[in-house]
Amino acid sequence: MKAKYLMINVLCFMLGFLVAAVLLHKEVPQHYTPVGDIESLDTIPTPQAEERSLPLDTAQPTSEKRLYTSASPIPPELNDEPANNDENKARLLSIAQDIGLDSGIYPDLASYENQDITRLIEQHLLTNLRASQGDVYAQFDEVEHYLEAMPQIASVQFFTDLLTQAEHKGALSQSFAIHLMAQSVEQFEPGTEPLSQMQDIVVATARHSESELVRLSALESLATMSSEQAELKRLLEPFQADESAVIQAKITLLNYHMALADKLNNH
Repeated sequence: MKAKYLMINVLCFMLGFLVAAVLLHKEVPQHYTPVGDIESLDTIPTPQAEERSLPLDTAQPTSEKRLYTSASPIPPELNDEPANNDENKARLLSIAQDIGLDSGIYPDLASYENQDITRLIEQHLLTNLRASQGDVYAQFDEVEHYLEAMPQIASVQFFTDLLTQAEHKGALSQSFAIHLMAQSVEQFEPGTEPLSQMQDIVVATARHSESELVRLSALESLATMSSEQAELKRLLEPFQADESAVIQAKITLLNYHMALADKLNNH
């Protein structure tokens, strides 16, 4: 539900950013160093959309009998102490039942290892999202339920595939997927490789999107995903050349907020 409110806020305030940019540009302290002075991040990897493209025809969905394979390491939460292992398994089985992976489809699901149950759930969610139609929020209901229930379990690879799926469904779906990613970053420790990978995925996705909504959602999410100002400045650098007035207005607002935070911290 949090992501839905975020999306509504983004859509409501997009037009206001342009006016805010004009007003706030004069208020930014002169001593503040703009993000544009930071070294370029052209080395951020570009998502290989051509290689990962999924067919738009949903008549033949991917068989769920094949376990979803992830290049990401198994989250440590899945290999925890026996007591936590059992608790995680119970929660995973509950999620599996909620999304339709019941005992009728997988009679021995309870005997599976936690990481295998997780991969089945993620594969099932991606398959359902690919075939779903209609309201965007309804399409992401199952994914949002999974991430709210066990945000510490979802892998970086799952979020990568989620964005790839959303790309085929349009800008609103892609923007919503980015917000779901931002909601789930609490599972990653600041300064760690998984968090850095998530940030790079968002930056690369936004840089290669023609949609202002997607790019604006990325900027909002990067602000949420960054624990340090220096980190956020680095992530904003690739957007300095963006010709969109809305995007530049958002960057101006973020710069203003960082400058204001600096001023407050120095008093």
